[in-house]
Amino acid sequence: MNTTGSPSSPVDIALPEEVIEATAITHAVSVYALRHNFELVRYVELSENAARAFFRERRRIGNPRKIICHFHLISGGEEEPQPERKE
Repeated sequence: MNTTGSPSSPVDIALPEEVIEATAITHAVSVYALRHNFELVRYVELSENAARAFFRERRRIGNPRKIICHFHLISGGEEEPQPERKE
């Protein structure tokens, strides 16, 4: 039992980043789940541009792993200017 209150595992673990093209964060979460064969357990919107998703790995044998992912919306490039309407 850890009585000092310090974490028992390192906090600053380097994780791979994956870029997913999507129309919204919820769409990116769905694409990520399908791509990796995960089941979405919980979705928490943190801000307008960020969310956290909790997944369970789908397995036929053994206990499923629990995975937590952080999603952040980034700009995919410059938007084309829309022509002004004159009425």
